[in-house]
This record gives sequence, structure tokens and C-alpha cells, in this order.
Amino acid sequence: MESIGMVEFELKHYLDIFVENKKPKSVREADDCIDFVLMYERDHHFMQIWPDIALLYKICMKFLKENTAICEDPIMGEGRYNFELLKHRYEYKQRILRGYANRLGYRIV
Repeated sequence: MESIGMVEFELKHYLDIFVENKKPKSVREADDCIDFVLMYERDHHFMQIWPDIALLYKICMKFLKENTAICEDPIMGEGRYNFELLKHRYEYKQRILRGYANRLGYRIV
């Protein structure tokens, strides 16, 4: 089993979907990716992945604006992207991705 950090696995997962086009895109995945971006965009521990996070933000917001009525700026932290609401959604998605990582043979550290 390969060891990988949860943030690194999530980044790889979303890059595979939205940049590499290895998996089908969906509004739900784009919205989950925005939640991921907002959780780590200002965390100084992850500055080395910031260019990838910025790219994901740009691609996902464009996808959401083209395919939904979502037009609010998530950086403002209001409405749907209020931190308390976002935190609960993100923790739920993280549990799902942790199980997915285990099925793929990764050990999350």
C-alpha cells in the first residue's frame, strides 16, 4: 500500500477530473472541489500546491457558471460558501474520498 496524505490525494483526485479529464466531470464534483480549494487556499502548510489549487478554482468556477445558476464569489465566504456550512460538507466528502483511496490501495496518513 502506498502512503499518501489526504490533501495530496484530494488534489490528485480533482486534478484527474478537471485538468487531466480522466474521469467524467459533474456539478457535484466541481462544487466539492471548490469546497476543497476554500479549505486550503490560505493554509501556509500547503503553499507548494497553491498553483494547482488556483488552477482548480478557475476551472471549477467556470464549469459551475456554465452549468448551473451559481454565480456568487466563494472567496467572500457568504451564502453557500459560508465557512461553517462549507466545513460540514467538506468533512462529509473527505470521509467518502478516504474510503475511495483505501479501495484504490492508498493508505492515508
